[in-house]
Amino acid sequence: MIEAFRDNGLNTLDPLAEMSVSRLETIISSIYFQLNKRLPSSHQIGVDHSISLLLNFMIAAYDSEGHGKLTVFSVKAILATLCGGKILDKLRYSRAPSAGHGAVRLISSPKCPTPAASWSTLSSISF
Repeated sequence: MIEAFRDNGLNTLDPLAEMSVSRLETIISSIYFQLNKRLPSSHQIGVDHSISLLLNFMIAAYDSEGHGKLTVFSVKAILATLCGGKILDKLRYSRAPSAGHGAVRLISSPKCPTPAASWSTLSSISF
């Protein structure tokens, strides 16, 4: 996922910036094509169908008024939510210098074992 974000410049965009549906489709395509490259041929997925399903789901969830645009934050949030992985790993990435514009420091002490973040803190995360 991080690779797809970097390849498409998503990690450098302002979280409140809007992105067109066509750019979102490019990002989702990149994610699924990279995923398929890592899978054995016996486990390949229907990329075109998967892209269409996820794109339509994201548009329905975040562009209910039909503007044809979604915020960078909403795209990152939904993709991070749908991805497998530990929440702590996602939060660590959000603190990393390479996370891009808008990343926040959730834990004031690096020795803190678990982040206790409120929703307002989480809503400003840059995945």
